[in-house]
Amino acid sequence: PDPYIDLDSCIKQIPMPSNRDLLPAREKQIGELKSAFDEDHIDWEIRRKLFYQNRNAANETLDLLMAEYHQNTPESVTEYFRAILEASKYPTLMYRKVDLEYNQALKAVIVDFLLPNPDQIPKFSQTMSSKGEVKVTEHSAANKKRLYDSIIYQIVFRVIHEVYASDIANLINGVTFNGWVSSIDRTTGKPAASYIASLHVLRAEFANLDLNNIDPKACF
Repeated sequence: PDPYIDLDSCIKQIPMPSNRDLLPAREKQIGELKSAFDEDHIDWEIRRKLFYQNRNAANETLDLLMAEYHQNTPESVTEYFRAILEASKYPTLMYRKVDLEYNQALKAVIVDFLLPNPDQIPKFSQTMSSKGEVKVTEHSAANKKRLYDSIIYQIVFRVIHEVYASDIANLINGVTFNGWVSSIDRTTGKPAASYIASLHVLRAEFANLDLNNIDPKACF
């Protein structure tokens, strides 16, 4: 319910009957309106309090995680970077699974990242003509492969970038990315996992890259 609804204004919208015999019916309608308003208002207050309680609890958890991350607590460092990568926005069709290992002695993280498989790549593309007409074109096998390769390489560099960019305490000097896909093994008919991309980059090396101009594929 909207907390800014004016109950008096709602009551005024209930017409005053010309026949006095109908006044009790109007009073009953007003009473029902007040009762419904009170119930809705109580419900809204409960949900408002729960919202702020949950928000405050989440903020306290985040503050604790940040504090322990800055203290270089291995479990919290691992959870911090996992939370960063899981919060990153990707297309809704892309299911994400992130496993992360932090090596405090080596100041390095290893990221195991579930990548989309080729079947998740759209089979068609849409273009708009100068006349405003939408043209749907099916990707050729070669074009679909190029598109898939491009997506995979961009994800690899995006993940590494997000790790280094979020490492405000400078705890990490090296990131290893291992990307895998989940598919069906056509020889057995059972689910299978295959690693298709792996890259290790030191912080200094990554800092020297111009991500706007590099060809990600050339870095493998």
